[in-house]
This record gives sequence, structure tokens and C-alpha cells, in this order.
Amino acid sequence: MAKQQNHIEYQDIDGTGVLKEVAIVKRWDDGGFSYIETGILDQIDRGRLKAVLMSPHADKYELWELLSMSKINNGMNALDYFHQLTKKKNVKGGKERVIGGSIRDAAPVSDKMVGSEFTNPDETLGSGEMPDPNTN
Repeated sequence: MAKQQNHIEYQDIDGTGVLKEVAIVKRWDDGGFSYIETGILDQIDRGRLKAVLMSPHADKYELWELLSMSKINNGMNALDYFHQLTKKKNVKGGKERVIGGSIRDAAPVSDKMVGSEFTNPDETLGSGEMPDPNTN
């Protein structure tokens, strides 16, 4: 039997009863977890993730910590890169977490055009005249 890879599990992530291979990024206190579905990764991203999973410390840290300490071959931090592919599975009755703040906390932004309070100096002088540097 093959040795089990750290952080890799088979989970029913979409409630269909079909188990899919996922990399568990973080387990939450309510029983939910954040994950990366490995089946949707291309060969390059699978290789990048595998390199992180083969870290000598992979059995000591959660995957999000391993990713945060790793740089992938394109120069990016691995956590920053794989964040776009990370999803969250909630348990029944679990609460949804909003990471990065909520729209309720955002201040509205004016629809006024940026820089509209400034004037064009050519328009204030008229017909393209240059200002006299000797006058105040």
C-alpha cells in the first residue's frame, strides 16, 4: 500500500457522495476546512503543490503555513499563488467566514471623477497665453 501523503485526503466536497482528492489547507474549529481540489490543477501546479507537500516539515505544520513559507518557481509566495484555488467546505450548521472583511464594513466611494476638482491652467489664462513670470 502506498504511503499516505501529508495533507491529502478524499472528501465529498460537493455533497454528491463522490470522493475527490483534495489538499487540506486549513481545518477550522467548527469542523469545516479550506482545501484545494487537486483534480483541477494542471501538471505545473500539481508539481508546485507536490514540492510543498514533500517538505521535511510537512508533518509538523498545516498546509497554509507550509505554503506561506514557500516560494514557487515563478517567484511568487506559494500561499499567495494557491489562494486563488482555495475553497471552503462548511459543516452543516457551520458559520460562513468572510476573510478580508465584509462589504458592510466598506466605506462608500464617491462616483465623482478623480481629479475633477482641478482646473486646466490653459483654460484659466485663455487662448493659450503663457503667464508672465514677472507678475505675481
